[in-house]
Amino acid sequence: MNKEEFKARTNKTIDLISAKLNDLKAEKASAESDAKTEIENKINTLENNQNDLQSTLENLEATSEEKWNDIKNSFETTLNKSENALESIKNKITA
Repeated sequence: MNKEEFKARTNKTIDLISAKLNDLKAEKASAESDAKTEIENKINTLENNQNDLQSTLENLEATSEEKWNDIKNSFETTLNKSENALESIKNKITA
């Protein structure tokens, strides 16, 4: 996958995470009160991760081919963690 394909795929994924975060924020209201603080902390962490991902993506254009592979691998790891965290929050809300 080249940089442009990666950027397009990543932008789509960031948008999907944003949408899921918005859904989770709305669903948080129905969570049990003791879980709300934990859910809010996880949402805040995910929002920070999302901001970091967006910043990294914006800086991707200026990277060399060698650094590109490092950034790509790091980025994909962070995306996977974010997706897993989203699923964890959703499970906490629906539990």
